[in-house]
Amino acid sequence: MRCLALTYYNNIQLPQFKGLLEELDSLNLEWFQPSNPHSAQQVCLNAAPGYTDDYSFGAGYFADKGKSDFFIRLTPQGDVRIPMSPKSVYDWELCDVFKGTTFENVYKAMETEYEIGRVRLLKSKPYTCMNWHIDPIPRLHYPIQTDEACLMIIEDEVKHLPLELWTFAHTDRGNHTALNASDIDRIHLVADILPKRFDPYSCKGYP
Repeated sequence: MRCLALTYYNNIQLPQFKGLLEELDSLNLEWFQPSNPHSAQQVCLNAAPGYTDDYSFGAGYFADKGKSDFFIRLTPQGDVRIPMSPKSVYDWELCDVFKGTTFENVYKAMETEYEIGRVRLLKSKPYTCMNWHIDPIPRLHYPIQTDEACLMIIEDEVKHLPLELWTFAHTDRGNHTALNASDIDRIHLVADILPKRFDPYSCKGYP
C-alpha cells in the first residue's frame, strides 16, 4: 500500500462487498439510539470477549478519554460502567450475529491491512447533522447506503464518500461532522484504526 500525500481523506484499495444493505435488512437487527438525538444510530460488529452475543455492546466509550479502566456502555436504561482497560479493544471479536455472513468477510478484509478496534454500522437519519467533534483515532469508512447530499466535513474539507468505496478519514486531526441532507438514511460501516503496529508519520500503516 503506497503512502499518499497528507490529507484528511485517503481512498483505500480494499475489496468491494456488494449486497451488504440487503443482508443487513435480512438480519432484522434493532438499531441502538444514544440518548443524544443528534448521534447516529448504531449496530456494533464486534464486542469484548464474553459479550459477543450483544451487538449493541460497543455503543459507548472509555471513561476519561481512555485514561481510566472503565468502559461506559450506553443502554436504554442508562449508562453502565464496566471495568475494562482501553487496551482490551485490541482483542474485541466479531459479534455472533454476523458470523457466517458477508460482514464477517468484510471484517477479515480489514484485519488483513489494519489493527482494527471497535467496528460499527452508523445510521444517520435524513436531514440530520452530527455535533462538531474530534475522534481520538482515525477511522475507516465504507458507505453501504448514501446519497450525493450526504457529506463529511473535516475542518475546511468537504467530501461525499462514494457508495461501496473505502475511505480512510483522519477524523483525529481536526473537528468534523457528518451531514445527511438527503431524504434517505445514510449508513456507513465505520472501523476504528488502532496505532498498535503503525506509525502515523510514516508509510507503515496509516495512509
